Amino acid sequence: MEDLPEKLRRNVMFIGTLILSTWIFDLKIKVSETVFGFIDIGNITPIKIWISLLVALVYFSLRHIYSDQVKSDFKLMKVEHQTLRIRNAYRTLNKRMRIYFKTGLLPTWLPQLIPDSAADLFPFKNPMFKIRVSSLDSSCAAGAISLSYKVLGKNGEEYSSMAGTNLYDFTLSRHERMKIFIASTIRTATFSKAAVDVLAPFIIASTGLIICVSKLLILLIAK
Repeated sequence: MEDLPEKLRRNVMFIGTLILSTWIFDLKIKVSETVFGFIDIGNITPIKIWISLLVALVYFSLRHIYSDQVKSDFKLMKVEHQTLRIRNAYRTLNKRMRIYFKTGLLPTWLPQLIPDSAADLFPFKNPMFKIRVSSLDSSCAAGAISLSYKVLGKNGEEYSSMAGTNLYDFTLSRHERMKIFIASTIRTATFSKAAVDVLAPFIIASTGLIICVSKLLILLIAK
């Protein structure tokens, strides 16, 4: 039964795609009184067909969602998403420091590194710096960093600091936190195999469910 999760996923995709196709291409369900041309059937209506599709879609979707494979994929998605958030937070910190050495615009969480008397030396050409993240909270929005840098002013004076001598607590702005979260979510949803295996059936099934319910409501109202 190792291929059961894959079969469930295919069933969800098939039924959901079938329902979606009837809506996109405006397909009409034509009731026939025979199956294969020789088996007589009766009392089949479009309402019963839509109910059957809805029941099948809900059943296979629930079986798929609660399968061990999907639970495992969800855990893998969370790990990949958190890894991307950490990476994007590190890039954001690097960007903030690069802006500081180029423009003199100091992040609110960072003390004055370059003396006020040297403020007219900005921008520093080819600033060299390295950030080490010492701690980071689960939201990747706050933590502590150590910073080493070496910059050369216009007057030839050098300003430098070695990593490990000081730790700086930081808190990213709400805009930066949202940007990190959205970018990490989009990348996880589009480049993670686990995310595709989970989200594609979920989106198709949800769309099919909405179409089924709306079709049934229309048929019941018109009845």
